[in-house]
Amino acid sequence: MKFRLKLTGAAMLLGAIVSHGADAPAFRYSGTAAERALLNNMSALMFGGNAIRCALSTRDLPEGISCALLVEGTSPAGRRENILVAFPRSRVAGAELRYRALSGRGRLILGLGSGENYRQREVTLDPGDGSWKDASYADERIRDLTYVTIAFVTEGEPLLFEVAGLKIRTPEGNVIDAIAPERHFLAFDSAAVPEPEGKSPSMNGRVILGMGGGYAALPASTDAIEKIAGIFGGDRFAIAPDFDYSQIAPLRNDYFRRDLPMSYQTTLVREVGGFFGAHGAFGEGLSGFSRNRELDRRKWPGGAQYHGGSFCHPAAAEAHKKIIDKLAAAGIADYIMPDVGWWESSTAGFSKADETAFRACLAGNDPGIEFALFPEGRRRIRFPEYFKWTFGVELAPQKLGLGSYDEFAAPRSRVPGRESPQYRLRLAVFYALKRYALLRFFDEIGAYGKSKGVNVVAMPLNCSCFGQGMARLDGLLAANFDLCDSNSFNSPESPAYGRPGELPAEAGLFGMIARGMSRSEAAKASGTKLRLIHETGQAGAAVPYRDPRLNYVLNYALTGATGADSMQVDFLSTYTHRGLPTWALLNDPKQRFHHSRLVDQLVTIAAFRDAFDAGLKAPANRGEVVSIVRSADYFAVRAEAAIGDIA
Repeated sequence: MKFRLKLTGAAMLLGAIVSHGADAPAFRYSGTAAERALLNNMSALMFGGNAIRCALSTRDLPEGISCALLVEGTSPAGRRENILVAFPRSRVAGAELRYRALSGRGRLILGLGSGENYRQREVTLDPGDGSWKDASYADERIRDLTYVTIAFVTEGEPLLFEVAGLKIRTPEGNVIDAIAPERHFLAFDSAAVPEPEGKSPSMNGRVILGMGGGYAALPASTDAIEKIAGIFGGDRFAIAPDFDYSQIAPLRNDYFRRDLPMSYQTTLVREVGGFFGAHGAFGEGLSGFSRNRELDRRKWPGGAQYHGGSFCHPAAAEAHKKIIDKLAAAGIADYIMPDVGWWESSTAGFSKADETAFRACLAGNDPGIEFALFPEGRRRIRFPEYFKWTFGVELAPQKLGLGSYDEFAAPRSRVPGRESPQYRLRLAVFYALKRYALLRFFDEIGAYGKSKGVNVVAMPLNCSCFGQGMARLDGLLAANFDLCDSNSFNSPESPAYGRPGELPAEAGLFGMIARGMSRSEAAKASGTKLRLIHETGQAGAAVPYRDPRLNYVLNYALTGATGADSMQVDFLSTYTHRGLPTWALLNDPKQRFHHSRLVDQLVTIAAFRDAFDAGLKAPANRGEVVSIVRSADYFAVRAEAAIGDIA
């Protein structure tokens, strides 16, 4: 699918943002696909807080410029507000910007770089005659940069201004236009990625260190990583920076020479939000929220900048296939998507694209998913068979009160009759469809990744539930992608104690097809590689949940019980504040927060490596999931089908 922005005719009329004349100009969204592309592109445009709104303007622009960014600022007098316009890591010779003040007075700042390399040009914002003006900055001392910043300071009254034509010039004469809606992959398409040296090794037996993408480029981070690896002999480690492909891909060869193969991790929409926005590929929450419509980031619920896309929309798989292409070109052979789920409670429930896909799935008109079915082996199954395996029930339109599946609509949570048996049955089917759609998405991009030499790894959210579409155990039987499973922080009833160690909705397909199989046996049947994930503290950035001695025992047991072949640990505290380089910060017991996280991670690493090197395995056919604890939806479906449980 190719998307071309058309800002002509009626679209330009819709895109009229500012009313000129005697009245004061007003902030207004254009409602165009170009605007959705620009404002949803978190890699190109980062702004936030309650003091900023941005929109797209296409009217009364300078010659040769097709669009401008309209900015409304309402911050207190004297407080600086940043609008970060990111661009690929590169040497920069200078930057230039067109701007005009529409109402209010203040200052506009064009900044280059950060820290000791930061440079800026400051101009006054005064409406005057409303004409466009230029601001530029050039300095031969400018070093490699990672972003350009537009910032403003008000004088206490609301400020409305436009910026356009932000052009970044490199010493080689290249020009990067940073405000361009069609640049859906701004963080990808201009990176100077060198030819990869050698083939990335398998992650088998390796410990993968997570970190923020920007920190991977800092020498202090490299030093800390090598010191951590050195404690364990310096071998079998890898790194997994998140986001910021443009910063980390050029570093792939440097880490490769250090025997630190690079993985890459990003959420469903964080790096490709512009592409999702342009195609209307975001989901829709049961509350009615959708990034397809709501462009005011002040109103986005928590997690919306990372999640909320539709797994059913064709643009979702297309976007991640494009990411896979970029990773393959850079020689990065491992691709992790963390916190996989529909995020129904906040940012995604269903959309028209989802409903269309669900109707096709109900009728069996979808490509299916390749599973390892016990004992017959691998084959593709479609949704009707998936549902039967999951619930033991033959599904038919009449059981849902429908004449045909074309009438199926996703149930809403705030409608009369939502406690009726038929509504509960339809809701259970809806949740099963979401679960299936998530697996279908990974089956498609996973198969594509295999064809490109990139291993796709799904990391489900902390637990499984039908509402969010989690499918951790089902994923073990899927053949085209790997699974990052058994997050140790929420597994108090772990396989170490002979229990599944999962929350109630962990039955699903796994429970019905693989009854009596352990996780490791299921993974072996499908060829799925199982990776443990250890989260030290909440959201990957907090003090440890547990005493490190308990974490050693738990992760040692999890490694053996699950047959995991690799482990990903929490994000390193790669901050360099307080005047300390990273390793000095981590290794100083007085820095309690950072040091406690380091100790927890070192103990966890030791547990995995000790169990892996000892060849620790669970007893054959130990029946890890024989005692299946089914969800309330499972019982609702079987009750409505008027059949008993399967013994």
